[in-house]
Amino acid sequence: MAPRAAADPGDTAAPVFSLHAVAGVPVGNPVLLRATVGAVTLVALVDTGSTHNFIGEEAARRTGVAIQPCPRLTATVANGEKVACPGVLRQAPVVIEGMAFDVDLYVMPLAGYDVVLGTQWMAGLGRIAWDVATRTLAFQRDG
Repeated sequence: MAPRAAADPGDTAAPVFSLHAVAGVPVGNPVLLRATVGAVTLVALVDTGSTHNFIGEEAARRTGVAIQPCPRLTATVANGEKVACPGVLRQAPVVIEGMAFDVDLYVMPLAGYDVVLGTQWMAGLGRIAWDVATRTLAFQRDG
């Protein structure tokens, strides 16, 4: 599902992200990863409540990756509130634990986390073993 500009308040095709992702309030035992995006290492929240991948505005500027402006793009918070998404880092180079990913990161006002990796990123991992007690993910990527 590709994010698109929300033309009217009833548009449900906008990317969705969870309340704790935008507010930065940890719920339970969140899985946090160190992710290198462009030129910087950032803190990434793995969030099953987010459909897409997001990056905070300040973190996006520090990466050195070009931000593609998207002036009419919005994302929807899980409570239904719409938030402006001023741009996107298309196919941004992200490295986690030595593994490289090319990820679209939607620029958002985030608190507490630099990056939110949603189900769009997780879908490319294949089968995931999520150990909530140790806050770890294990997966084997094909190819």
